[in-house]
Amino acid sequence: MFSLNKESLRLADVNPRKEIHGDEKVLAVDLKLEFETSNAVLLKFSPTLRDALYTQDPGATIDMIDPSHAPTLRNPQMGEIKWALEMPFVRFSVFVDGSNDEDIAFIAAKCNNFRFTCKEGGTVIVTCRVQKSEPLEVDVTKLLFLMDKQIKVSLEAEDEPEDYGDGEEGKAEFQQGEVDLLTSSQAGDENSDTGPASETESADQYDALYAKAVAFVRELNKASISIVKRELKIDALVATRILDQMEEDGIVGPAAGNGLRDVIAVPA
Repeated sequence: MFSLNKESLRLADVNPRKEIHGDEKVLAVDLKLEFETSNAVLLKFSPTLRDALYTQDPGATIDMIDPSHAPTLRNPQMGEIKWALEMPFVRFSVFVDGSNDEDIAFIAAKCNNFRFTCKEGGTVIVTCRVQKSEPLEVDVTKLLFLMDKQIKVSLEAEDEPEDYGDGEEGKAEFQQGEVDLLTSSQAGDENSDTGPASETESADQYDALYAKAVAFVRELNKASISIVKRELKIDALVATRILDQMEEDGIVGPAAGNGLRDVIAVPA
């Protein structure tokens, strides 16, 4: 199965757009990734694909490091190849400034639209598309600044979330990366420093966001994922985490069939 592990590649394009979810238009983004590598990458897509496209030169000396190396195109006139692989659930991570920590992480993203440009000598240019619904706006902004630059990324297939698509009453699995990356749309509005926040800063921003959510939920005397999401302008996964924490803290009750939660704790 195709995957990437902190591979350097070019972020060829970033396309922010709107998707319709029910009656609501939400932010989405398409990313085009491009990298050039050994034709051994074709084996990640099919064990027979490289041999179908490349062959060893009968008169050439065998590569002692990689005896299976096949650098000669069988059909040099062949153009770009489309590969119909759909990866409906992937985790996509971006690492910047040589850091080993994720600066941007998309979970439950999609990867598709694979294309290969095979070159003489045994190299292949691979392009693909990563799609994410409801990303954090701050992450999309960062990606726009990284467009057409070399970045380091990881991409791996994930299992379908257990309650994916169940609506507000379903509990989306929370990934710590989503909150670690919460340099926060509110924080982005309040200062112009777009550099990555430290772990302490991210935790402080989450705590401030949580306190704000508790205040307006108590004032409104009801809570749901969509209410928290709209009020704070945050990702649905972060809103889910906030509500789960409120339930653990005894502030709200469990979600009803319509996704609404009763407020248990009231101001003194």
